[in-house]
Amino acid sequence: MVEEMNTDTYRVFELIRQPILIAFVDMKSTDKAEARNSIKLVDEVLPEIAPGFYHGVIFSYADNNVYREHRKLLGITHSR
Repeated sequence: MVEEMNTDTYRVFELIRQPILIAFVDMKSTDKAEARNSIKLVDEVLPEIAPGFYHGVIFSYADNNVYREHRKLLGITHSR
């Protein structure tokens, strides 16, 4: 299962104490290719690979624009 990262899901993820893979996406980008790729990642790619890591990693996605400052706190400074 792939869940959107928000305040509520983050609290649950913290309680579970498993590693979290966060895909930062921009599904509303004005760049149509970027928006299309973001939607494909969330709707097709992550759900396909997540079951293989079911007991070890939580798969999540977050809006790149909303969580831009969080990215910096995680050490992610690039835009791609």
